[in-house]
Amino acid sequence: MDLLGDLGAVDQLTSERAENKLLKQKVKDLTEEVQKLRVENQSLLAEVEMYRADAINGVNFTSFSKNTASAGDGDSASGKEDSEEMFISSGDGIYPCDPAVTL
Repeated sequence: MDLLGDLGAVDQLTSERAENKLLKQKVKDLTEEVQKLRVENQSLLAEVEMYRADAINGVNFTSFSKNTASAGDGDSASGKEDSEEMFISSGDGIYPCDPAVTL
């Protein structure tokens, strides 16, 4: 009976070693993935800081492209309408100094 007990213990030990080996490989893979995600996170944080700095400095790419597109029209009335639209929809980062609509 002692022989069967020894065989069971050896079999269990072998099983535990195999499981331990698999778990160590899984930990290694996950550690590498975490490192990659940390690098990606740092690059995204740097990009966010660049956008914040641009926003603080007043760089607004949507208004820039809208202004360059309307500059080629040559119609002064459409320029006035654009400024009124910017006053009404100021969610694009442009805030008016003077109201375009008076009562």
